[in-house]
Amino acid sequence: MYRKLVALFAQALILTLAANSFAAPIAGNPNPEDTATGCSPSLTITWTAGDYVADYVPGKNTNGHHVFLHTNFSFVNGANLNYPLGTAAGHYRAETASWVPTDPPDFGMDAPLAVEQTYYWRIIEVNDTNLQSPWVSDVWSFSTIGPQAAGPNPSNAQNGVSINPTITWTPGTSVAYSPNGGHDVYFGTDQAAVTDANTSNPLGVYIGRRDPNEYSPGTLLLQTTYYWRIDEANDTSGIITGQLWSFTTTGLTAAAPAPADDATVAELYNGTVDVTLSWKPGAYAASIDGHDVFFGTNKHLVGSMSTDPNPFGIYKGRQSEASYQLNDLPLDTTYYWRIDEVNDSHLDLLWKGPLWQFTTSSGKASNPQPADGEQRAPINAQLTWTPGPGATSHDLYFGTDSPPPFLINRASAAYTPDTLDRDTVYYWQINEQNASGTTQGDIWSFKTSLIHHPVVTIDQSTTYQTIDGFGAHGAMNVWWSSGPFYNQNFLDLVIDDLGLTILRNEYYPKPDEPGQWPKQIPYLQAMKAKADASGEPLKFTAAYWTPPHYMKIPPQCCGITYLNPDYYDDFGNYAVQSIQDYNDIGIDLYALSLQNEPNFEEPYNSCIYTHQQYVDMLKIAGPIIHTTFPDVKLYGVEHMLWTQQWDGTAYEYDIINTPAANAQMGIWAVHGYVNDGMTPDPDSNEAAAWTFAKNRFEPTGKPFWMTETSGYSESWTDSMQLAQSIYAALKYGHASAWVWWQISEAGMTEFVLMNNGIPGKRYYISKHFYRYIRPEAVMVESVSDNQNLMVAAFKHPEHNTSTIVLINATSYTKTVELHLNGDILPHKYDVYITTDSDDCVYSGTAAHNGSVVMPASSVATLYGTDLCPQCDISSDGSVNFEDFAYLGDQWLSPPASPSADVAPAGGDGSVDIEDLEALVNCWMK
Repeated sequence: MYRKLVALFAQALILTLAANSFAAPIAGNPNPEDTATGCSPSLTITWTAGDYVADYVPGKNTNGHHVFLHTNFSFVNGANLNYPLGTAAGHYRAETASWVPTDPPDFGMDAPLAVEQTYYWRIIEVNDTNLQSPWVSDVWSFSTIGPQAAGPNPSNAQNGVSINPTITWTPGTSVAYSPNGGHDVYFGTDQAAVTDANTSNPLGVYIGRRDPNEYSPGTLLLQTTYYWRIDEANDTSGIITGQLWSFTTTGLTAAAPAPADDATVAELYNGTVDVTLSWKPGAYAASIDGHDVFFGTNKHLVGSMSTDPNPFGIYKGRQSEASYQLNDLPLDTTYYWRIDEVNDSHLDLLWKGPLWQFTTSSGKASNPQPADGEQRAPINAQLTWTPGPGATSHDLYFGTDSPPPFLINRASAAYTPDTLDRDTVYYWQINEQNASGTTQGDIWSFKTSLIHHPVVTIDQSTTYQTIDGFGAHGAMNVWWSSGPFYNQNFLDLVIDDLGLTILRNEYYPKPDEPGQWPKQIPYLQAMKAKADASGEPLKFTAAYWTPPHYMKIPPQCCGITYLNPDYYDDFGNYAVQSIQDYNDIGIDLYALSLQNEPNFEEPYNSCIYTHQQYVDMLKIAGPIIHTTFPDVKLYGVEHMLWTQQWDGTAYEYDIINTPAANAQMGIWAVHGYVNDGMTPDPDSNEAAAWTFAKNRFEPTGKPFWMTETSGYSESWTDSMQLAQSIYAALKYGHASAWVWWQISEAGMTEFVLMNNGIPGKRYYISKHFYRYIRPEAVMVESVSDNQNLMVAAFKHPEHNTSTIVLINATSYTKTVELHLNGDILPHKYDVYITTDSDDCVYSGTAAHNGSVVMPASSVATLYGTDLCPQCDISSDGSVNFEDFAYLGDQWLSPPASPSADVAPAGGDGSVDIEDLEALVNCWMK
């Protein structure tokens, strides 16, 4: 008995040690993957065996892999070894970690598997000699294929596909083969055509009917998206229309990185991790010695290093295979890599690849909020963190002692403690739990603020819409006046000061108003010349208030009048001529609206469209326009924002649901006037309207613009409301452009930003956005802990600038704390503030993780340039001693070449303390 107890104790100890050595006794890696769709009814299922499963000996033991499978989740979830075979969940004992469920000798379900059916399954691993046996896996699922073709190869939306592919698919169950059916193949670059084509209307994309479930389209274009569809044909049951799939061919550079860009590679139990880099080769990379591999932890060096010299070990050599093995990488580290494609037959050719990155993880929790070391955390702070890979729950330790005591186990990665004491240091730690044990986390700390200030948190790694610009309509005076329409001071103000980057203009029908276009030409050319001279990106857009009158029913300018459907093609040709008019005066028109506000009968130039009329017109006129001017974007429908909340009033609803019309629209555009008068917090009507529109438009992948608004008076209350309305469009609507109605006219009416070219309050409010959020900037995540202190933040990777717009809608002065995280973080920001008495005045600087004082009822813009790229004077990928050497050589002197005059941005003609400060702040970046 003693010996037996010792043996059992030893066995238990061995098992404990084995568990602590991070063995994996539970089956994993299901194939098909969990929730997979389009699976064949005659598939083979496989899994990774648990480490302790024992071999089955018939009649001797219950060892082995016990498979439970059923269409009822509850049956599988409740399955265990005590169920008799063939009842409840179907049960089969497999000798290896794979099984074909179509021919089970003792499986209690019909075989083969049904079509269009979801199945649930799990594996129970058994070892009769192990005290911890059995080991029960998660419940997984897969769905079998139905009558549609499935399983596209290349996979749907795959990038980096060979330009000489063979596409394949899994046949649907409905297909018959010749002469009674087959696979109807549709293939091409026109998404709408591939979507709409059929055998009677091939639209140039119907390839034909074939028996093999494969098609080789020949050599394709580089870096081009192709669409394809497989319809399953059967003379008896008809045609089953397939799904629309797509893939994008490879370019000249490497693509489709694995690990995926910005992926996390986890190794929960070892001190290092092995990683195999792989990629899709560029189209012309040589099959031998075709890939130069660059790898390291310094982002700038990996992005810029060449093969020779290689002082930092970044260049790893030239590879013949599109893969590279890395062993024993340290954990919790971000790595960068780049693949340059070369061809040994053309040594003068090199295709430099994009910079990719991945992060290794030990399984620890990370990214604590409040941040580790935070000195001004709010007393109502919520604790959040990023879970470690594989964590199933989280042990939270929290308190004022270090190490902190255990507090609670959480399923979610967030916890809100009771109100904390002010001016107190708190310590906390997250230990991650999973089926194999505990991964101990780091101890973090933060200190609560002595006095609470509003906290603005910005995370540049989370991005939203790209900005196209900010603008207005018209000239210095309205076109129906006698002018003047511009002068040099007006041009200087709107381009160099306000920062206008979109000019919207009415295009009048020449047959009816022949004098309007000659009146506009000098102004348009002057605006272009001014923008070009200032190096500013100015987009010219035009809009029709009416087609030529002869095209309408009845043929008149205004009132209830429609475009005659017989003229839809003529209208398209009319638009082509309109665009050509702009070209003839040296202007490339960026976008054209085919009808301003198509639902409103007006006493001035106007035209009414029903939803169907607009869709039909767009389907006919759009292709005519794009055949001649493929780059000109059509924008619309320029109806009111609030209509988006009801499908019956939203023209866009009908366009989106008509592929041929949707394909012609390049930009969604709405109009809107004075809002609901409420602060645009998440619960306001204004926020709800913008959110609804965003949810409608974002899935289309097209930009969303506000192209006409006004109605705010020149009072400070209305000016502040304008600031909040622009904020709401950007924040809740993810708008890419905001365009005011009239730039200027005689008198400071509710419709203008300027009175005869003299700026008003609304001009300066607009300047906070127009001047400092430039085209191609990207909105990033920004959060304020005070709903009356609003924030919108942007980064501009091309210019290395960062912009923060703050709106203090309270009646009190606020010291706003800035908590910033990202890749473009200037060491300081220039601050510009507008109040009821100040107009966008320079108010000093703010540190990137400092604070800014905002007066009561004010708007502030913080604008900073990341000097680090220009501080790399030696252009070696890092700000280091060599750059300081250049600075020393040019100290207190005019700059030489390369110039050490790096600050302020663009230089000031002298190498001095400001340049030294910039280099210090960028040291080793």
